[in-house]
Amino acid sequence: MKNRIALTSVLTPALTPALTPALKLALAPAVVALVAISQPASADYIMDTHLETALVEVCKSAQSNKVFQLRASLRSYNLSVDTINEKLVCNDKSVHNFALSHGANRTAGLLQKGSVSIKDLAYNSSDKYRVYFD
Repeated sequence: MKNRIALTSVLTPALTPALTPALKLALAPAVVALVAISQPASADYIMDTHLETALVEVCKSAQSNKVFQLRASLRSYNLSVDTINEKLVCNDKSVHNFALSHGANRTAGLLQKGSVSIKDLAYNSSDKYRVYFD
């Protein structure tokens, strides 16, 4: 019964009287699929609070120019230097450039060291976490 009410409210009033209950039931999956497809995907990703806290702490540690503090924050959140170099953006800069722009040469030196890897050119590298803070 709930499917019929939802389907009736979705269909235009001009078409509703002409549809039989069997036809409404047959059209229900199509209407549900159309409604699901028509919902726009959110361009703004709402980050989990724990993840945001971790990434902000890593950015602040990179800014602090204290290598032990950066290593401790990476270890506490189970992150690697390679991962944050590839995916973390602090105030629209890579972590390495962010540290350099704040005069944190020692942490930038740690972030500059990395491993050589082979990257797939067809891979969409838009999976970056952007963090903004004061």
